[in-house]
Amino acid sequence: GPELEEVGTLRILEDLRNLRDEWILSSGKEPMFP
Repeated sequence: GPELEEVGTLRILEDLRNLRDEWILSSGKEPMFP
């Protein structure tokens, strides 16, 4: 149902956030995406 979709979206956003942090740590600069 809707709850599962919401949890899935939150999990994806969390993954993107983690990727962004890793990108910043590895490159030392801000990525193009927010």
